[in-house]
Amino acid sequence: MTLWVNTLLVVASHDYEEQDIHSADTKDWGKFHLENTEDLTITGNAYVDCFLSAGLSPHRAHHLFPYQRSGWANIYTTQYIKAAAEKCGYEWKAPANFWTDRCPSLTRSYLLGALADPLTRKPVYDSFFHEHFAVRPYFTMVKYILAGIVGIGAI
Repeated sequence: MTLWVNTLLVVASHDYEEQDIHSADTKDWGKFHLENTEDLTITGNAYVDCFLSAGLSPHRAHHLFPYQRSGWANIYTTQYIKAAAEKCGYEWKAPANFWTDRCPSLTRSYLLGALADPLTRKPVYDSFFHEHFAVRPYFTMVKYILAGIVGIGAI
């Protein structure tokens, strides 16, 4: 269950199901990450949210400075990233609320919708039955669980 919730929080920090990220202007690396990642709020307290999301709630800072190694550092640097983004004329979106913004969208796209290939957006499986009873994804899930037990770098 922990693995599933953590994966859900990673997906919740990216607004990929609503956008076509492959047609985005990717010449400006920083702008791309500012536009395609979202900060997340779960409780409204940045430090509690950081703890509950395993450091993923200040997600734009994580994408722009991935080697900070601390969610708390991401919270601190977010104020400077926001100031720089606004100074350069980039839109700064308020953090998305996990419960009211992201959960409904994720439910529609990932739990109720057909699984689509991220590059082509075409369905991967022919039917609901094939999607939920295919054997290969379960082997992949077991592989990731075992890698999580072994530790970082096992994948």
